[in-house]
Amino acid sequence: MRDQPTADPLFDVLSGLAPLAPREFHDRRVRRRCHEVLAHRRARHAPPAPRTRLADILVVGAVAFYVIAVISEAIRLLGVAG
Repeated sequence: MRDQPTADPLFDVLSGLAPLAPREFHDRRVRRRCHEVLAHRRARHAPPAPRTRLADILVVGAVAFYVIAVISEAIRLLGVAG
């Protein structure tokens, strides 16, 4: 850390300590807990239920049916007027 002695003996003692290295057990524990939290978040934010998708398909089908009915009615009215 420091090569030259300083006026503060505390810094001299601290510079003689070995650098901090995380233990393998601690790393595994933290990694496991992180994966558990991520899995829990994924479970909470699951994709919508199939019923929601079915409702979307039914709405699109109803709108398509309405548009076809409006266009066929417009064609019928134009055929009568023309």
